[in-house]
Amino acid sequence: MNIYSQIKKAVNNIAYKDCRKNGIANKKTEAEKQSIIDNTIIAFDKSTFNLANYQLATLRQGTKKRLVVKYNDPFCPENILCQCVKQILDKNFKVKYPNRNAIARDLFACIGTLYKMSHFTIVKFDFKDYFNSVSSTYVFNQYLKDRLHNREDFDLIEKYVKATKFSYAGLAASNTISEIIAQYFDELVEQEFSQYGIIFFERYVDDCILLLNQDHSVTEIKDKLDLIVKNIYHKDQLNQYDKCKTKLSPNKFKCFSKKDIFASTSTCCIDFLGYEFYFTKSSNKIALKYGITEDKRNKYSKRVRKFIEAYQSASSRDYQNSELLRQRITAFISRTVYNDYYYSSIVWKAKGFIVNYGELRFLLDTNLIEPHTKIFLDNIIVNSFNQASIPIPYYIKGGGYSLTESMKKNQSIVLVEKIGYSYSALKTTCQNASIPVTNNEKNKSYNDLVKSYLIAMKVGY
Repeated sequence: MNIYSQIKKAVNNIAYKDCRKNGIANKKTEAEKQSIIDNTIIAFDKSTFNLANYQLATLRQGTKKRLVVKYNDPFCPENILCQCVKQILDKNFKVKYPNRNAIARDLFACIGTLYKMSHFTIVKFDFKDYFNSVSSTYVFNQYLKDRLHNREDFDLIEKYVKATKFSYAGLAASNTISEIIAQYFDELVEQEFSQYGIIFFERYVDDCILLLNQDHSVTEIKDKLDLIVKNIYHKDQLNQYDKCKTKLSPNKFKCFSKKDIFASTSTCCIDFLGYEFYFTKSSNKIALKYGITEDKRNKYSKRVRKFIEAYQSASSRDYQNSELLRQRITAFISRTVYNDYYYSSIVWKAKGFIVNYGELRFLLDTNLIEPHTKIFLDNIIVNSFNQASIPIPYYIKGGGYSLTESMKKNQSIVLVEKIGYSYSALKTTCQNASIPVTNNEKNKSYNDLVKSYLIAMKVGY
């Protein structure tokens, strides 16, 4: 695919995302997209673009601050060419991005057997400020340039990395560049730990877990991982380009063996993907319980409290809208399924708490759920109303409005016209919750109703 085809593909991709973000009313026409394509091609041919023309911003995530970078106009030549860089690298390096739920499924299967072994070591680690620490010029020189055989592709990517310096969060190509070098890291972990009894290793972006069937010390594991990081991210250089700042986060490194569990007077625990695994000695055996991290429990509890606060606050447009509150709680405890469209392809999507923590479904009738997590799953809705000092609604008093019950039933809201809500049913549901069903006095399409519903329910679209 030549660069002009890549530009066309990039414009279509960005226009699709922009339409999803800003609504169908802002959808680009074919004529508008063609004009953007033509302008980008002219900028590319005449080299009038400036890939360093990005803006820095700081996002707050709770108590944390995160540096992000972006081009102000999504349809400027720079942002489109950045998307082209991503497309070219994805194709040339056959980049496969981690699937969170697939990793969780494999981890549960593995860890459920591991703790019964006579020897094992569990390691959890992640990278500190990963995206912003990876030098794109370093990755280009060490891992990319020898595999880019098309001259146009080579020149564009070289210009891009020289302009951006680092794979800053927010730029389309950053995730790809960071993932490519991380896959080299994965390969070396597998290779170097092959003599350590490795039975499971997965990385989800910058978060990693390693399971071994032998006992190893913390120092031994830490030294080995530091050496691997050095070999991948800090190869000897002659200061020809920016160096990576990549290193493991010392505060989030955890490592313990079966010996450590027996020697400990407390529970040894490890978290990954929002799940937490608790290991305790029980007689001459190890007992394992599963849960959700306190941070994630607090996050979801805060979300429910915000639903109630919007209902309570006279300054909120949702004030005293009891049906909207009921539907938001229903959506929160349900798995929401809908179709999205990527060009001419239909993509099935499922969202919600019970999608993100579905592996716990199969343990709810056992004694393997950690106590704090069990209380959370059973009582998050009731407790949220009690904390707000307002009466429990009648529909919650009747039971069934708990994450435990909805997870057992895999309770679903299916927003697919032929197998789930009909158009009229979805329209009525939206009207009951005061969600607009028309746009410029015209009835919204089924897909637009789905989008409006998901946004109003705070599920996200």
